[in-house]
Amino acid sequence: MAVELPTLPDLCDAVVTIKIGEPLTDCRIERLKRLFVDDTAVIWPDDAAIYVKSTVNARQHEYNRLPDDEQGFIGFLKAVWTRFRRQGKRIPLFLYVNRVKKTNPIHRATASRVAQATKNISELLQSENREPPGPASVEYWATVQARQPDGAPIVQPDNETFRQLNYVDRQAEQHRQELLTATAESNRPTRRIHIHLNGVAVPIDINIQELRDVLGLPGYDLRPPFRARIIPPTAEPHDLADVDHDEEKDDEEVENHEEEEDEEKTEQDKGGRQQKRRRREVHAEEKQDNDNREHNESVV
Repeated sequence: MAVELPTLPDLCDAVVTIKIGEPLTDCRIERLKRLFVDDTAVIWPDDAAIYVKSTVNARQHEYNRLPDDEQGFIGFLKAVWTRFRRQGKRIPLFLYVNRVKKTNPIHRATASRVAQATKNISELLQSENREPPGPASVEYWATVQARQPDGAPIVQPDNETFRQLNYVDRQAEQHRQELLTATAESNRPTRRIHIHLNGVAVPIDINIQELRDVLGLPGYDLRPPFRARIIPPTAEPHDLADVDHDEEKDDEEVENHEEEEDEEKTEQDKGGRQQKRRRREVHAEEKQDNDNREHNESVV
């Protein structure tokens, strides 16, 4: 049922303030830019009304609600506007809203959601007897649809990306048809050529495989892109020589060998010193014996 709006005065200057909370209670003023910066939103209840600060010094619980009937609305607004216009001020109007938690409407385009969106798109196209777009276009459409909230209507994208993907699908289909035609033509056992005999073009069917054998040609078409794609064999995995660590290992072996040589040389030097010390001791003992012998002979 349409509600007729009351007729306003010819000129009425007002300022609208939004407050969060219940009417006629102590509520704080909310800035508009703060209403959309987090994951919350505000709603204006269906039965809410507009409140007016009738006097300059009126408190919040003294605000007056604008009448719903046209006669009371116009009379009250004219009286308030006359009072504030004399003071050179605007009519202060207040809206009381409630804050609610916003739900995140954007979902992640997971594999399961994309698969379900693809199924829904296919069912929609079949029900409407529409020609389905190419695979790239359907994949993009399903990805976009998977990000929408649950229960959102299926709407075909209308942007440059979707149009470019449609062009790519058409070109891919055209290339596939050309490739199938060329492949079928190349797989025919015979080909028809024309030979001019006495100025007359005579059609002759030639066996392609026999002609290739006679000319020593391979058994496939040599004209790209219809030549069979060559897939090189995959080499068996094997361990590579660790050159860096081998060099470190060689350096360690050289150092160990040098240490062993130094130890051996040290032991040899130690053994040589012991032999020299032993010879000196033996020489001293022999000299002592000779001195004792000479002394005994002189005494006798």
